[in-house]
Amino acid sequence: MKEDVLESFDGVSHCQLCRRRISRLTRRHLIPRLRHRNKKTRKRFDRQAMTTRMARLCKPCHKQLHALFSEKELAESYYSLDALRQHVDVQRFIEWISGKPEEFVPRSYRKQR
Repeated sequence: MKEDVLESFDGVSHCQLCRRRISRLTRRHLIPRLRHRNKKTRKRFDRQAMTTRMARLCKPCHKQLHALFSEKELAESYYSLDALRQHVDVQRFIEWISGKPEEFVPRSYRKQR
């Protein structure tokens, strides 16, 4: 799966989840594209919401979300940055990663489901 990497105009931007200054960000669909054809998802969100709800995240945050949640969980419960930030495991990760330098790449572990 190809990952979209974005660079800001001035070369530095902020991760919308951990708020660290990062020069290269990834683009995350808050409503996963894999779920766009799902009947439940289509009933809950209009087409515009599904295609425009995006977040600019650093790679560690992006990888951590995939490690913590399934695509279904992201579409049904964690489809906004506020909802993601309220999850205990995400809060712990943000608190931990916020003090790390930009080039730091942590290992991510999958949550037991």
